[in-house]
Amino acid sequence: MEGSKTVPAIEELRQVEEHITVKQLLAGNRLYVNFHNNIALDNHHQMTLPPGILLTLADNVLTHGKLTDPATPAVITAAVVDNRFCFTTANYKRLRSKAGNGVGLKSVQSVLESYCHGRYELLVQDTAESFTLKLIIPL
Repeated sequence: MEGSKTVPAIEELRQVEEHITVKQLLAGNRLYVNFHNNIALDNHHQMTLPPGILLTLADNVLTHGKLTDPATPAVITAAVVDNRFCFTTANYKRLRSKAGNGVGLKSVQSVLESYCHGRYELLVQDTAESFTLKLIIPL
């Protein structure tokens, strides 16, 4: 991955986990977010990413997601599959949530383009009820 500065993916994922923990504490542990980090530190410790990408995507879930229903928790997953880094988010939307303006997602796309030069996929499914995102970066 090219670019002026990258950070270890494992550090970026720690920040995502810490951010979720802080949001949980602020909400009195009443948020339902399942975070699955399936990346083994020993196998992918040198993988790097543009800074703030994963944190921005996770924050979108925490900001716009319906997180108070245990039957429909948000899911955030990081994994390496077939030599590709995959980061996925899936959440139902809050009924009375202020609609986002897409600035975070546009910023992520711009940074990814700058660092990855088209060597990534960002797949988004945005419906009235739910939002799903999958970021794939070849290793």
